[in-house]
Amino acid sequence: MAKQILRFADIDDIENRLIALSDGTIEELYRFGGLMVSEVQQRASHLDSKLTGILGWSVATLAFLLFDGKISGLHGFGKVPVFIATATALTSVIVSFLGLKTTMWPAPSEQDWFREDLLEHTEMLKRYHIVSMLNVHQQQGFKNARKADTLRTAEILLTLTAIVIAGI
Repeated sequence: MAKQILRFADIDDIENRLIALSDGTIEELYRFGGLMVSEVQQRASHLDSKLTGILGWSVATLAFLLFDGKISGLHGFGKVPVFIATATALTSVIVSFLGLKTTMWPAPSEQDWFREDLLEHTEMLKRYHIVSMLNVHQQQGFKNARKADTLRTAEILLTLTAIVIAGI
């Protein structure tokens, strides 16, 4: 599976170009910016749900490997697959946890919302809000890409664990 390709706009360039755009174009960019911020937040929730599922399966598999009586009765080289499966399951738990750990998501601040020097200039304030939404979208996009990479790694580790267990 190929990595997600992120193609972000240059915020400074966009900010400079917004000044010359018509009010109708600004309105459309503002509306679409809200849609894009909502989409990137939904994607983060979807990734978190998948990571939670992988974490649950990894913990259950690890518990099975550590506490199942039949496996503990293996001797010699019979323990090698158990050790490998345990190591990959534990690594999957760690990777899933790291993907899920709580972080502060970027969001426009109240200072962005009520930018003092633009309160009397509605159209300039709306242009500034577009730039704020673009910045939030880009920051969350980067975090989602890292989260997706973490998910991919945890899925591979859990799959390897299942393959090794199937061979025991």
